[in-house]
Amino acid sequence: MKLVILAIILGLAMSTLCPDKKSTCAGNQTCCQLPNGQYGCCPYQVATCCKDKQHCCPNGYECDLE
Repeated sequence: MKLVILAIILGLAMSTLCPDKKSTCAGNQTCCQLPNGQYGCCPYQVATCCKDKQHCCPNGYECDLE
């Protein structure tokens, strides 16, 4: 039981709280706003969230939505 609680605490400590103050993403992911206003997790750390609110790209890259 103690190991389960420790795993939960470590998981929360390694997560990022999104700007909506409700959603969280893993520490190696980036929060990006979705078209519906909620937040989702981009699988890249310090990613660029694209203006279409459906895509993201790794840090240092630009979104090519065409």
